[in-house]
Amino acid sequence: MNRRRGKKRTITGVVIPDDWDKHDNVIRVAIKTSDYDEYVVEYNRQGKQLLSMIDRRVRVRGAVRERLNGDLTISVDNYKVIEEAGRDRHVTGDYAD
Repeated sequence: MNRRRGKKRTITGVVIPDDWDKHDNVIRVAIKTSDYDEYVVEYNRQGKQLLSMIDRRVRVRGAVRERLNGDLTISVDNYKVIEEAGRDRHVTGDYAD
């Protein structure tokens, strides 16, 4: 995997807190997939929007990079919030399939 530019991928998972400030405010999130991979969300315009979506299931497209320590990051290009089964789907962001 190219560490500089990253490979465009689409992942689906739940937004979880990844880091907090000294006042216990979430300052970084990750996406945990059903196969237990975690992708730390990079802090860009779309990534900032995911800070308010903790515990929501999302489909995210963006550049995935692997850090030297093996951690995965994703720079979000677009995303879609996926509601629970039986509910209407709610689309947020500027996701394009």
